[in-house]
Amino acid sequence: MNFFSSLKGTILNALKVGKKFTFDATSVTAARNFKLPDMPVDMTTGSTGDVLVKGASSIEFQTGGGGGGMTDPMTTAGDIIIRNAGNVTTRLGSSGVPGQVLTLDGSSVPSWAAGGGGGTSEAVISLAGNTTAAQGKNYAVDTTAARTITLPASPTKVDGFFFAVKDFSGQCAINKITIARAAGELIDGVAADKVLNINKGCWRFISDGTDWFTEFYSPNPNGEIVPVFYEKTSIITVADVGGSLNNKYFFMNEPAGGNGIYVWYNVNSAGVDPGPFGSRVGCVVALATGVTANTVASSTRTVIQALAAYEASVLANVISVWNAAIGAVVDATAENSGFTISILLQGGGFTNIYNGNTYLVDTLGSSPTIPTTLQLYASPANGDWFVVKDIIGFASYPNMITIARSGGEQIEGVAANKILQTNFGSWKFMAYNNNWFMMQS
Repeated sequence: MNFFSSLKGTILNALKVGKKFTFDATSVTAARNFKLPDMPVDMTTGSTGDVLVKGASSIEFQTGGGGGGMTDPMTTAGDIIIRNAGNVTTRLGSSGVPGQVLTLDGSSVPSWAAGGGGGTSEAVISLAGNTTAAQGKNYAVDTTAARTITLPASPTKVDGFFFAVKDFSGQCAINKITIARAAGELIDGVAADKVLNINKGCWRFISDGTDWFTEFYSPNPNGEIVPVFYEKTSIITVADVGGSLNNKYFFMNEPAGGNGIYVWYNVNSAGVDPGPFGSRVGCVVALATGVTANTVASSTRTVIQALAAYEASVLANVISVWNAAIGAVVDATAENSGFTISILLQGGGFTNIYNGNTYLVDTLGSSPTIPTTLQLYASPANGDWFVVKDIIGFASYPNMITIARSGGEQIEGVAANKILQTNFGSWKFMAYNNNWFMMQS
């Protein structure tokens, strides 16, 4: 056939270099065989779109594969085809977490990973309620009320996951922002929720795929007035009437990281511990039946005063309790005790020094005895400054204010912490060449 003769050279050349040659065989209506060098071809067996493929001893038709015989390995919407570490064509799939991006691993093989740089949208979210943290989001939190942001659970949480929280309203010293754990993960090495309580503060949370770590940014680079307050609680007790206080209790709380306590009453040795209440520490007060409210207060004060986390005094049936650590605290509650509990001073502030801040220190008065320590930061820039003010007038003793060094820096030419002991004193510190100098007024 002239037709086959004209194609012979083209087909043969294609087969010599291992390629396929497409031939429309629909016009072949009877037995039509032809032979290339030592390769017979049966032209009656093919269908439209089939291709001629060189075998060991013949040339035969095979079903075509679209783009030259390649089989499509994609099976699901969103599939991506790659060459894997074994140099085999495979599907990556669409199993990435929302917000992830494709990246190259150490073998230059694509894989899903947390976004970074321009790979993740760092959207700003106005938050006036509770939510679960999402990748790459910046939460501007309305702290006119307390808020809770829950950490994401696996498998949403991935290595490199991050989000940020900003106290937008400047009221989280009172209306705390709680970062709630999803399960047993740690936050900065502690198996507890993280309470954010620094007005105008900003925190960034980063995950290693298992636990969480935080970065804190100064509330205001141009200066913030920081009230350094110990929470003060008033507890007005009642008398026991025929064992009425038996097994009754109330709650006291501590700044972030503390467990808190429950104080309960055992009247005439007939009481039973009403706990446990989570991680709270139980503290028992032994009473005789029918004791007065003043005796209840005095006995309760003795138990609380023995705890390192609190200082307490008593006058008649009124107990005054100070938290021994600076910072915002969940308010104490009377529970079923029948007592009247109120907060005389909200705890607040922080003890880490930041450039430009003014620290108003509650030196408490003649009782209790709780010295305050403020912590310097490393490597201050020339011209950095901060101010410390005793607003109560008891810094002389015993509630002196200590400025603690971060390392080997000097304060006023001395390699030692600086103790401030002038009642109602005000001190301004300035940095130069990694050391600190001060003025007093």
